[in-house]
Amino acid sequence: MTFGEDSRSLDRDAPDEASALKARKACSGLKVVEERLSIVTDGDMDFGAVGMFSGVSDQSPEPTPDGPLWNAIVLLQRCSPAVPSSIWQRDTIESLWSSRGPPDVLEIAPQFFTVLCNAIAQLSIPSSEIGTPRESTVSQEEWAFQTVLGIVLAGLLTEGNIKETGNWIAIGYRLMLDYCPAHVDDTSREWRKLFSGIQIVDLEHSSIYLSCPVIPIEAPLPILRMSPLDQLYKLSRMMHTGLSHFTGRRLPTIWSCFQESSLSYHGSATSFTAIDGILIKDWAKQLDDWLQEFKGKMTEPDDQSSKLVLRQYVLHRLLVLSIYHPARSGNLWAHSITSNEQEELLLSARATLKLHQHDDSIWANWDLIMITWAALIVLQGLQGGVGEIDGNIIDVHARSKR
Repeated sequence: MTFGEDSRSLDRDAPDEASALKARKACSGLKVVEERLSIVTDGDMDFGAVGMFSGVSDQSPEPTPDGPLWNAIVLLQRCSPAVPSSIWQRDTIESLWSSRGPPDVLEIAPQFFTVLCNAIAQLSIPSSEIGTPRESTVSQEEWAFQTVLGIVLAGLLTEGNIKETGNWIAIGYRLMLDYCPAHVDDTSREWRKLFSGIQIVDLEHSSIYLSCPVIPIEAPLPILRMSPLDQLYKLSRMMHTGLSHFTGRRLPTIWSCFQESSLSYHGSATSFTAIDGILIKDWAKQLDDWLQEFKGKMTEPDDQSSKLVLRQYVLHRLLVLSIYHPARSGNLWAHSITSNEQEELLLSARATLKLHQHDDSIWANWDLIMITWAALIVLQGLQGGVGEIDGNIIDVHARSKR
């Protein structure tokens, strides 16, 4: 089963008719990520684009003393390959800085992606301008922190459909090890939480491709280590341990079902073992326990945290239950799947698909891919006469991708 035609919109992430509202939610989503990592305070970054671009001409970007974003744009323009000059115009960048931008901005999205890839690649080139911190304007520690943060945010937008995201993660991890301070105080950046952020992106990327995670579960530097009681640490450890059983076996992956070509693993043995089944059931049970533990620790209602934890639980549980689904060619009616496994997978897929009905803040690439994966499973179930016909939950997700 190949889903290439139905899933190409994942690469484009087009805004719908209510683009202004979705733009504000996207910007808010980025700020939630930064606040959760305790990375950017209100005084560090001005999300009001007008102030950031004061005194800048429309035609050609010029550095300004109080314009850190524009100075970065100038550097990117100087170090980027040939791209249309229109992408550097003030109005274009100002619109993208404050929102996702209007629909016509989609035409230049590939150009900005080229700039992004080039900028990250230059971090691996000796003496490159982008890869060399300027101590006169910012400390090396601050430069490295902001660079890794940029890689984390780029990864959240590409972790599922861009395989090279794994290489970007490796670069970010190397920078963390090289520039993380030996001691921190109240004025230091939250390196430990940044490590947790890049670790989660790594695990989610690895789960889509069944590749070995780059980031170890235990940080080699004491300053980066999370408390073993931390809920995100527990989730990361659980996913790291589970994925290690399936990586390196040349199993078909979830993303292979979205590619235009058919699954290209016919030459490899993908027999489902009894150990696989036991591990998957135990993995799903651990996720159930993880959710219950979180609920038990909540002393007062927190809608934002509850949504985030529920989303992580539902998405990761679908991943676990369907991790062997591509090996069955994505066929719900394969001889190797039991009726109980089929029912549990369909129930998990329906729960995942309903996320968009109750949580309109979903924007990360991995989340959207997993929800689309759930939609395809539910549709296949309906085609086989299994499950209730509820087009609304699929329509909600489809509208969010326009």
